[in-house]
Amino acid sequence: MNRTQFNNFIIGLSFLTIGLFPSCGNKPSDTSEDLDSEESEEVVMDDEEKPFAGEKDSPAEETEVYDVAEQMPAFKGGNTALHKWLESNIEYPASAKKDGKEGNVILSFVVECDGTISNVQVVKSLDPALDKEAVRVLGNMPKWTPGMNNGKVVRVKFMLPVKFRLQ
Repeated sequence: MNRTQFNNFIIGLSFLTIGLFPSCGNKPSDTSEDLDSEESEEVVMDDEEKPFAGEKDSPAEETEVYDVAEQMPAFKGGNTALHKWLESNIEYPASAKKDGKEGNVILSFVVECDGTISNVQVVKSLDPALDKEAVRVLGNMPKWTPGMNNGKVVRVKFMLPVKFRLQ
């Protein structure tokens, strides 16, 4: 074994030792009972040891809103059911009808962990009356199937164009 191999062996052995005896250096211990103990110690992490994005270890992180989730939220019944629901619940404002206004109002909103809709905002406005109607309808929307990350339900931001067409 040359000097480089020996140094790599010692470094590897050091990591192995640290991994086997995590309490070394943290508190005095003169018996092996600590390894067999069923009591668990509270682990305090330094800033460098914080969980990776997506891991949830504290209640404060549960308020995070994701732009993308492993499983995105979905309207129950799919997109066809969503379009039918919107068509049957939108009331075309009289002022917009009179002015012949047509087009898309693009809204953003958050699908909460329980499937409810919150934080509805107009991203692209068409007409104040149409914007108001689109926000009203989304606020009355039934619960969605919430998004999921790592097997946990999460809050997810969603964007939706609401089409207004005169017939």
